[in-house]
Amino acid sequence: YGLYVGINPYANGLQNDWLQKDDSYIYAKGYLFDKGKNECLFNYEKNFTSIFEMMFCADHGSVKSIDENCEPVLLPFEYQGSTEATISYKTITDMQEAALLYIDHALSAKKYFPDLESKIVFINLITLGNYPNNEIAERFGALLVMDDSVCYMAKPQSISHYIRNIVDLKKDYYASCWKIGFFKRLININIPYYQIRSCKDFLQL
Repeated sequence: YGLYVGINPYANGLQNDWLQKDDSYIYAKGYLFDKGKNECLFNYEKNFTSIFEMMFCADHGSVKSIDENCEPVLLPFEYQGSTEATISYKTITDMQEAALLYIDHALSAKKYFPDLESKIVFINLITLGNYPNNEIAERFGALLVMDDSVCYMAKPQSISHYIRNIVDLKKDYYASCWKIGFFKRLININIPYYQIRSCKDFLQL
């Protein structure tokens, strides 16, 4: 049985009812959201998945394989080799320490948090990822994302550049891991970025 922070409620081949055994399914449950559970939270999270996943970054390289002694064979650590990579990893560790501190505070003030529902503890990240202020957009947008390729979380070029090279706007937008942050940094005004991003016609651009 798989236990996850969150599971795409629209994913195929998953079953979260462990009492209904069926070998054709993978059994898994999500804490924040799951099929039939807080599905709206997934719609918020999918806009900043890279930030969310970055919070769970390990302090070593990805696992390449397992050797004959059942020990992991690691790839080189991604967040090294450049000043930007080092700064990005320092930000990640700051996020992780802050998250643990938040848990300590919540548990020590149990009378103020009698029921730590997942949708309650997730609200600050929803605000960060979908309704960022200028400082958040600048700080998180400048982080490096180490995936199949290395890219910035959300680092648009200037508006004047896109006026001269409109094709680059679409290319940079699709390459951005955090599209709400991308437009917040580009336009830098208070407009409903989440609502615009959620518009079906906009998503088809």
